[in-house]
Amino acid sequence: MLRQHVANDPSVSRVTELQMRNWELRNAQRPASPRSPAQMVCDCVCISRMAGAGGEELARALADRLQWPLFDRDILTLMAEREPVRARLYEHLDECDLGWLEDMLHLIMVSEFARGQYFRQLTRTALTIARKGNAIFLGRAVDLILPRDTGLRIRVIAPVTQCATRCAAERGLTIEQATHEVELVERNRRRFVEHHFGRRAHDPMRYDLILNMQHLTPRSAVESAVAALDVAGPAAADVAVE
Repeated sequence: MLRQHVANDPSVSRVTELQMRNWELRNAQRPASPRSPAQMVCDCVCISRMAGAGGEELARALADRLQWPLFDRDILTLMAEREPVRARLYEHLDECDLGWLEDMLHLIMVSEFARGQYFRQLTRTALTIARKGNAIFLGRAVDLILPRDTGLRIRVIAPVTQCATRCAAERGLTIEQATHEVELVERNRRRFVEHHFGRRAHDPMRYDLILNMQHLTPRSAVESAVAALDVAGPAAADVAVE
């Protein structure tokens, strides 16, 4: 079932609707052209982050800078588990897209780890979004779903004390409570990756860029990500590095 706080949060539905409209508008404005076999998906940014490290802030700033839609865990969950949203997403697929999507699902789902209706719908949703347009994904290990040689994978980290301090300030917790919360979230995220992908959650080889927010400002983190994306693929070539 859809997580209760997501299902009951109208802000998630509003943001999802806005992102869907932006996504549809960008695709409508893009000239139709055959996609080469090598260009299976559009360039995307996948962001993994420690709880409290500032990954959400980076994702929002990067989405604003690149003018790419942002899909976080709540949005992806809503899109994956609500049939009307999925139907709207899939109606833009042509026969070539559908064939590619089924091939990718088969490759991912043969693993004993990648079973379950939610994970299948999450995988289909992420692949469809990436197939049809540039996007920024925050969380849900989307980097392990998309083809490895496309886009940019970022890991945002910080010392636990810094993460806990930020969490305490944002949620009105004591440092002790916030530290426990950070550790709990990290354990749950680690279990998600290990359960569904059979992978070590924070293997540094997953990522193209690791940003340590102990030594970076939010602005410098965005500039680092834009520069790395410019090197990684042609889609961001027109994004000026300030």
